[in-house]
Amino acid sequence: MLEIAMRLSLDALRTLETIADAGNFARAAERLHRVPSALTYTVQKLESDYDLVLFERVGRRMQLTPAGQAVVEEARALLRHAEAAENRFRKLGEGWEARLTIAVDAMLRIEWLFPIIAAFDAEDTRTALRLNEETLGGPWDALIEGRADIAVAGGEAPAGYGISSSLLAEITWDFACAPGHPLADIAAETGTPLTAATIRRFRAVVASDTARKLAARTSGVQEGQAILAVSGVHNKIRAQAAGLGVGFVPRHLAQPWFDDGRLLRLAVEVPRERTRLLVAWRSGEQGLALNWFRDRLREDAALRAHLSCARASAG
Repeated sequence: MLEIAMRLSLDALRTLETIADAGNFARAAERLHRVPSALTYTVQKLESDYDLVLFERVGRRMQLTPAGQAVVEEARALLRHAEAAENRFRKLGEGWEARLTIAVDAMLRIEWLFPIIAAFDAEDTRTALRLNEETLGGPWDALIEGRADIAVAGGEAPAGYGISSSLLAEITWDFACAPGHPLADIAAETGTPLTAATIRRFRAVVASDTARKLAARTSGVQEGQAILAVSGVHNKIRAQAAGLGVGFVPRHLAQPWFDDGRLLRLAVEVPRERTRLLVAWRSGEQGLALNWFRDRLREDAALRAHLSCARASAG
């Protein structure tokens, strides 16, 4: 295999492709700024090395044989791959990373990042991107473990891991349940904010923590309260709308469910504090792609608009 790779050069492949496009050796030689005999030698060498007949003369034109056509198609694919690799190497030389992984908290819809991705694509960096959705401590865990280069994460950065961060938004939480849930009837009957003791009687729906290294955590659950764990915040909202439990939901994601009546916002004695949503990265790490996304995420007005919700919660 190594011997074949050594005999097959990009120059030979480019020569073969040019002859096929030009239709004869003379025109191909002009395009390549070489003498026709040099092209003839290249083709003969390929034919000899691989025991193939690549061209046959038909009138004044050199026509590809079936084997020649197959080889040219492979040559074109290899040349395009080589050109892409060359561009990639050039971008790496300029400081662009070969790949960048972003861990995205489930409180942020991944599709909200698509316009930012499109803007990054316009930079033609050749950096391969990966977006991973994580929940609770998951984004922090991915950053600490090196599974992500940058994270959009809720809460505060775990101490002692050398993480830098910048505030993106503050997330407001509303306590909610389905309109037909028994807790909705209790709230309507009493007309007062729900106590922790009353809430504890009903199952809470929680989003499972995706952290691997850091200790798993839950939020907004009463001690001793039964729970239904689901994957992701969006499934938590769906489960609560289906009447399977109660709990706090991020307002910016749940508002459409409140608007059309699938969820009911309830007043509680002890509201959940706002959660800081941060853009985070490992301190001291640099890279053009990392810096580009870190700055764009912090400054993107459309993303901040998605995360904001001006409507006041009940109670």
